[in-house]
Amino acid sequence: MAELRTRLAIRAVDDGLVLRGEIDGDTVADFDRALAESVAAGGIVRLHLQEVTSIDTEALRVLVAAAGRSRSRDGDVVLDGPTSEIASFVRASGLSWLLTMINIGATSAIPMSPPG
Repeated sequence: MAELRTRLAIRAVDDGLVLRGEIDGDTVADFDRALAESVAAGGIVRLHLQEVTSIDTEALRVLVAAAGRSRSRDGDVVLDGPTSEIASFVRASGLSWLLTMINIGATSAIPMSPPG
């Protein structure tokens, strides 16, 4: 039986993006587009990752590139609330010095749907 893949849900909020699901080869193009739009707007882009279950090396590539573009414009990309497993994956990749992570393992999340 084929494994069902969790799709990635993306919602823009005032300070960045709320994400839910997996960021991998199947979803990275949508993630890249949404993140590029947020970075182009300028400032600090906060990625609310409390409901992201996994990321892969393609997602890391997108994150590092976006952080570089953002910092060249005096901004940043902040990974807010990654799971302990995702934070460990970023650290193990050797790229944690390029990515700002806060609230590791936090469980409260911004809802995917706006209120009302």
